[in-house]
Amino acid sequence: MTTEFRTDNRSWGVQNMALAFVDALGTKEAMAGLDEIPLNPAARAQCEKQFSDVLHRLRATRDAFGSFFVAAHSTAPLPVGGILPRRILQRNFSDAVTLAVEFSGDDSYLSQTDAILRLLYGVSMMQLIGLSVSIPQRGGIDLAVGTEIEPGEGEVYGPVLVRAHDLEHNHAEYPRVIIGTGLLQFLMTAANREVKDDKQRGARVLAESALRMMWKDTDGRRMLDFMGTEVRSVSDGALPKQVVLDATNFVAAQGERFAKEGNEKLWSRYFRLVSYMKSRLELWQLDTM
Repeated sequence: MTTEFRTDNRSWGVQNMALAFVDALGTKEAMAGLDEIPLNPAARAQCEKQFSDVLHRLRATRDAFGSFFVAAHSTAPLPVGGILPRRILQRNFSDAVTLAVEFSGDDSYLSQTDAILRLLYGVSMMQLIGLSVSIPQRGGIDLAVGTEIEPGEGEVYGPVLVRAHDLEHNHAEYPRVIIGTGLLQFLMTAANREVKDDKQRGARVLAESALRMMWKDTDGRRMLDFMGTEVRSVSDGALPKQVVLDATNFVAAQGERFAKEGNEKLWSRYFRLVSYMKSRLELWQLDTM
């Protein structure tokens, strides 16, 4: 359902949205000491190289989202037709990015659960590929009311953005993506609705797939299961195993570094991430670390 309101002869469509707020970590360290452009040609070339290196890796994570959002599919058969294509509202701001899907124009749970599932797949690939290129990311995903401020620009305003940012900023703590209660409740409702036709049956299949993409962490919070069975099945043949190995090796190395530095807070957080990834390596037919 979309509600219209007007201010100064202008209208915005307010609707439910699912939105991910994802922030790249560690880029400040990569840019350390680059306060101004050096006058020395060699130093300037090194400065440009540092910028290019970080930006290439950051862009790789965002490209991964788009590729897997389009390619994502459920592991179970769906009814032919009936799913409207969803436009991604993407807004980049420095190290952060927001990625949202609208629910306007169609009240079908099938279309909405399809959009959510694709969003979860895309963000999972951002996480995994980000870790493989030494760009850890932290985030939150939730479902609530929102609107696009300027048509076609992808900038979302409203409670959905506030909720997703709060999850990332105040609750994620380390490179994981926290699932909000609004999104969880929506998927549980879709998965438990009475099935009366093919669309509702398809919506249940997609909602169940999305719920399987959630992992209950040791602190009780649900995080995105970015190396779980669902992601493994979708990425089969499209994601080299070396990416998974590079990601796990990076996380292990970071944990060891924080331990040597005596940084107990960061070591304990990366230990939790290492433990999660070790529990998933067998799915990828890889040896544990």
